[in-house]
Amino acid sequence: MGRTQSPITPQYDKELRRLTAFRRALRRSDQVIFDELWAQARQHLPAAAYAAHPIPAMPMLMGMVVEVYKEVARLREENEGLRRRLDG
Repeated sequence: MGRTQSPITPQYDKELRRLTAFRRALRRSDQVIFDELWAQARQHLPAAAYAAHPIPAMPMLMGMVVEVYKEVARLREENEGLRRRLDG
C-alpha cells in the first residue's frame, strides 16, 4: 500500500502556523506581503492536493510564485501598452 496523504488544507494551516514566529519578526509592511502571499497560495490548494508532493510546502510556494509571476506579466503588458501610447 502507498502512503496516505492528509488533506491539503490542514497541511496549509500547519505550514502557516510553523511560520508564525518568522511572520512576527517581519516589519509590519512585510507582514502584509507575507499574508498576501499565503492568501494567494490558498487559491492553488486544489493543485497542491492533486500534486501530492512529499513536501507539502513546495506546491504552496509554487502557487505563490505563479501568482507573483502573473502580476509581473500583467505589469509588463501594461508598461508596454503605455510605451506604445507614448510612442504612437
